Formats: sequence, C-alpha cells, structure tokens
Amino acid sequence: MPPDGHRSSGQAPFQGVVLCCTALTPDVRTKLAETAAQMGALTKLDLTADVTHLIVGSITTPKYRYVAKDRPDIAVLSPAWVEAVRVAWMEGDDDLDLEAIENEHRLPPFFGLQISITGFEEMEQRSNIERTVASNGGTYSGDMTRSTTHLLVADASVKSAKYIHARQWGINTVSLKWFEDSIIRGMALDESLYAPELPREQQGLGAFRQSPLRERTVLGKRGRPTTALESKSHEGSSRRKLRKATSLRLEGQSQDFWQEISAKDVQVDTSVVDAWGDETRASELASESARRTSTHNTLSINQLEKPPVFAHSEGLFGGHCILPFGFDESKLKAIKKYIEPNGAAIASSVEELIAASESDSSTCAYLLMPHDYPSTDLPRVPSSVCLITEWWIERSIQGKRALDPSEDVLSRPLPRLSDCSGTTICITGFTGVDYRQIAQALTIIGFSYQDKLLPSTSLLISGSTEMRKEKAYYAAKHQIPVVSADWLWSTMRAGRRKPMDKFLIKLSKPDPESSNKESPSSGNSARDESSAQK
Repeated sequence: MPPDGHRSSGQAPFQGVVLCCTALTPDVRTKLAETAAQMGALTKLDLTADVTHLIVGSITTPKYRYVAKDRPDIAVLSPAWVEAVRVAWMEGDDDLDLEAIENEHRLPPFFGLQISITGFEEMEQRSNIERTVASNGGTYSGDMTRSTTHLLVADASVKSAKYIHARQWGINTVSLKWFEDSIIRGMALDESLYAPELPREQQGLGAFRQSPLRERTVLGKRGRPTTALESKSHEGSSRRKLRKATSLRLEGQSQDFWQEISAKDVQVDTSVVDAWGDETRASELASESARRTSTHNTLSINQLEKPPVFAHSEGLFGGHCILPFGFDESKLKAIKKYIEPNGAAIASSVEELIAASESDSSTCAYLLMPHDYPSTDLPRVPSSVCLITEWWIERSIQGKRALDPSEDVLSRPLPRLSDCSGTTICITGFTGVDYRQIAQALTIIGFSYQDKLLPSTSLLISGSTEMRKEKAYYAAKHQIPVVSADWLWSTMRAGRRKPMDKFLIKLSKPDPESSNKESPSSGNSARDESSAQK
C-alpha cells in the first residue's frame, strides 16, 4: 500500500485488509465475510499475525482480550463498519475517506458494560466518571444491581455494601486505574490486574503493550473504479475472492466451531507464532487444542463434504440427534448409557449436529448442556438446533416420552434474572423430579430458595390449586402471596420477572387454630399432598 494511504482508482477499498470476527452469530459472520470479500478483504477464522481488523460483537471474548493486551496494531470495530464502507463505496464517492469511516465505527472501550461506583465522595469526580462512562460506550448507574458488570472502587479501604454485594454476585471490582488505563488503551483491559486491594503502582502491570508488533494498517482516502472495463475487471476479481473466502470458511469450520465451544482458550495458528508474542505459550495452546479436537472427534473437511445421515432408531429418543457439551467424562458416560440404548444418535461435533438438523426435517437436533452451565460459553448454533439440559433426559424418562423443550421450560437452559434479588421463595404441591429441579432452578435463576414456609417468605409457588388448609391459612395470616406454577414458567420464558396479578391463588381466610400451628415444611407438604391425591 502506498505510504500516503491513497490507492489507484482500480483498487478495492479493503485491499490489504485481513478481518477476524468474535462473538458474532454464524449468519452475521458469513454475510460480513462475503461483503468484505467483494471489497478485497480476506477473513480469517483465527487471530493470526496478519489480521488487521477485529470485528466485535462482545468485549468479553478471548480474542478481544488478547488484542487488548498484545495487539495494538489491530483496529477493533463494530460490525456496522463493513456495511458503512460498502454503502459509501457503492455511492461512487471519488474521494472515499475510509479512515474517517473507520474512526466513526471504532468500538468504545466500555461497549455493553454497566458501571457503578463506590467510595468516591467528591461530586465533581462522580459526575466526571458518569460522563466519561457514557461517552465511551458504557451505561452508568448510581445503584448497583445484578446486571452491573463493573464496580469502580475508590481505594482498598472501601468495604461498602456495594463492594460486599459485588463480590458475592461475581461483579468485577476494579480500581480507578483500570478505568483510566482502559480509556488510554481504547479497550476494556483485564480486570484481574486492577484489583482495588493492590497498591496503585502494582495495578495494571503487563495489562497492555505500549508499542505495536508491527505498524498498523491505516485506511486512507481511496478512489474507486471509474471505467466500465475496470469495473468489469473488479467484479470478476470480487467473485474469485468470494469463492476463495467461502472455501476458506469451509476448511476452517471445524476448528472455528471448536474455538466457539472452548471459550477459555484461543485458537493459535502455529505457523505464525508472533501472533501471540509468546512461542512457548502458543505451543502449549496449540497442543491443547489438538488434543481436545482429537478427543471430541471433530469432523475433517472430507467428512463434511457429505452430510451424515442418521437412521431413525426405535425407542424413547428415536429420531433425536444429540451433542453433549460441557460434561466431564464420568457424566458423559452416564448420559450416553441412558440415551443411546433408547434410540438417540450421538453427534461428535457441532458441524455434525447442524448437518443432521438441515439434512432431515424429521430429525430433532439437540445441543445438550449441564443445567447450571452459563449460556454465554455455548457454541453458536442455528435456530434449527434446540438447546436442552440433562434435566430433559430425566424428565422424559420419568414421563415416558421425549418432551418438547419448547413447551417444557425446565428442559431448557435456565435464564439468569437481574430483578429477583432479595426475593425468598418456598414451593408446595410438587413431587419427585419436579420438586428437586424447581428448588435448584430458583437458586440458579437468582431467587433465594427456602425449604420451610416462614413469615419472612416473600412468595409461595403452588403446583396445585388445592393446597393443604394449614399452609393456605399460614400464608394468608402472614400475607404471603401464593401463585400458581404458571407464574414461574412465564417468568422463565420471558427471561424477566413477570407481574403476579394474573397468577395469584385466592386463599381462604385465616383459621386461628390452623394458622397458629408451626410453619409447615415445604418438602413434607409436597409428599403429603402427593399421598392425598393418590
């Protein structure tokens, strides 16, 4: 590229650009790669040394964190940047200022973050932090909730209620220096290096590289084809680049999906070690990646050329193609022991699961995960693949039929709610698997589960409209609202706490004799109600 950033009119705007993406859905990533290829760019699945631009959907991924620490030569942009350049280029601007478009779409350092503060007494400083957060892509909140991502702590002596709750809730607690350094770097830095308890001179050591490994690719003002011949030549070149990009995506699909699965590791191109700046670590990561890929039998490109066809076996899980993910070896062995003899086909990779879902509409393709697994660490799958947990297996075996996860919310991954802190829930009218799973689910969702009904209980969920008189009178006496199980199902489906009005169960007036009895245990009442129904 010429040193002044200008190119001849026959050159595409992205010539010399090498893209890499993170935290984008497969369809968005594919469309972006195709559009970029038409403008002369290459798209890499892995973060190699020749990558010039990283397109980001979330700033919490390993690729983003690595670039923030070691690759100041890479521009970090929002997905809208590619489309913005395409629109400007198609409009025929003879003086296309790509650098200005790039600057406009740079991802701000606090993109998607919700930040609160504690220990800052001066109003002017608090106001300055609030303005800085907003101007750098974040959301400032004076109150801290479970949806808060970062709590800025003034100094190590601060042990406020906010700080204590942040540690309990797993919210990042960081010093003011993290805030300042992230703005200087232009990216959110590793929070673990900025613990408020560390002396200021030790905070942020090694957090980011000051000088780049190589000079960053700068997109300047570039022309576009001006003659019909040049345009025709460019169109043919774009088609060839598009075919090449498609081929590259196919060849790297297996590795790319495994990278999505393994959220804690970053794929390494071992032929370009300086992409990581640490040859030893690169070798270790590459070996670990190869071992895992081998262990999980990821399909080769030759195997993927012809999608696998799964025979529909008889049995409870016949017609179901299942890929277990996130289980240790012992649990995985137990899962296979139950589902394979019952007719399920076990996929060996995400690609195989997707191929099964697309090749036969009668095949149910399920990604099976632990019920307490964080959904943010899951591989990207299309809508044709359904997410389920191991509870689906247990519930289906109990019901003697393969449940439809779209109808049974306890078979699906559990949501994490931000508006249920301080709500204590007791349950009644549930038995067996339902009783145990609901009790666990309430805690995972974010409520506090209480085995015994007490005056301090916030809410009682009933699996039946016919409650024991003692428990109904006790709830009425202590003004504890009682709702049907439908309230919980509705809340889980919506991913937020639903109003209780439509789900309230009308209670009888308190009976002095019954309501003065000791608080009835939730567990015992469930069994008693079950016996009464029998």
